[in-house]
Amino acid sequence: MSNFSVIDSFNQGYFNSKDIDLFYQRVSGEHTHCGIFKHSDEDLHIAKKRTTEYMASLLKIDSKSHLLDLGSGYGGAARYLAEKYGCQVSCLNLSEEQNTINIERNQEQKLSHLINVYQGGFENLPFPNSTFNAAWAQDSFYYSDTQLQAFREAHRVLVKGGEFLVCTYFFTGDRLSEAEVNQVMNWYTGGIHKVYFLHIDEYRKVAKEIGMSEVQIIELTDNVPLNYSQLLQKMEKIQAEEQLWSQEFYDKKKQRLLDCCEMGKSGLIKWGILHYQKES
Repeated sequence: MSNFSVIDSFNQGYFNSKDIDLFYQRVSGEHTHCGIFKHSDEDLHIAKKRTTEYMASLLKIDSKSHLLDLGSGYGGAARYLAEKYGCQVSCLNLSEEQNTINIERNQEQKLSHLINVYQGGFENLPFPNSTFNAAWAQDSFYYSDTQLQAFREAHRVLVKGGEFLVCTYFFTGDRLSEAEVNQVMNWYTGGIHKVYFLHIDEYRKVAKEIGMSEVQIIELTDNVPLNYSQLLQKMEKIQAEEQLWSQEFYDKKKQRLLDCCEMGKSGLIKWGILHYQKES
């Protein structure tokens, strides 16, 4: 779409690429975000689904609710919400490939009447004011270089008292040096795509400006190394059996997964859930 930002267009190409699509479908699965593990050898997909279940438990959802899923991927979270609560879910996502699969799976599971799928970025949401009871972004917000504008947009489309959950990486405490920030970014991207991790104070500043109250910050960083080590093990097994990816892609992705494990152990960045509520 011609109105995408340069960064959105770059990341759209990344998510639409065959190798990445195969990685997410075969390795990451229905839920593409980081998992919450009960123990170190727990099944990856159970842990990933638990993240969705836990986030949903933080919200007041019933059959009359309408939730916005920002960066919805293949729609795993939307289908969970629609099936469990009977609520309406609007999915917004950059990738045409992922959106097509999302729509197909909604049809297969007879949930199309509850889930609508839209293509787009976060900084100019295609919805009227006060549309949603709740909104969330599961490990998707940091792909945008206009996250704070997206935060304002989420506020705009929420009803009064509506809640906003952002599952994301964020910095806390003293500001890191430029070299440390670059190290974290390089660990996560490996030069394959672009992300933007913000300091928690930046979210708090915007929240105060627009009238969003901070409900809680839930820190879950210990899950990051477990998540990426399991992704790596699964990718290695598939590659050994099927040679699914080119050697060049496989080597780069393997290194990135190893680096993400190190990132999670480094103490330089946190991962967790930011919980805000639009003031009444």
